[in-house]
Parts: sequence; structure tokens; C-alpha cells
Amino acid sequence: AQLRLEKPASAIFRKALDLARAEPATCLHAGDDLVCDARGALDSGIAAVLVDHPGRFGPVERALCPVVRDLPELRDLILGMP
Repeated sequence: AQLRLEKPASAIFRKALDLARAEPATCLHAGDDLVCDARGALDSGIAAVLVDHPGRFGPVERALCPVVRDLPELRDLILGMP
């Protein structure tokens, strides 16, 4: 039997960490959904970035994690990380 996992369940993030043989502190999750992507990752100890193509996220979301407008901006954020 297979267990169906969906974001924002921590189990799906833990499974991804296990498959990648990675620790949460070494990972970054980028997505466009505040709850499923940002909250799910953060609740699992993984840093998060919201990709906000339509420009709908405001100060509340920006307080939770970094927000970028597009993939080139995400790339620049990643390359600038320590």
C-alpha cells in the first residue's frame, strides 16, 4: 500500500529530505502557495521562498519568508545565499 502525501503535510517534506539524503537546514523550497509551499516547508524546518508572479503577496507574506517575482530573481537570491 502506498501512502498519499500532499503539501503542506510535513511528511511529504520529510520524505523529500530522505530521498535527497539532505538535512532541512541545507535546503530551500520555492513555491507559489503561502500555505502549501511556504508554511509546509517552514513547519518542516526548511527555508522557503514564495514566487509571486502576479504580485499578490504583501507585507504579511513577506514577513514570513522572502518573496521574489520571477525565476531569474529566485536564481539571484539563491546565488547570493551563504
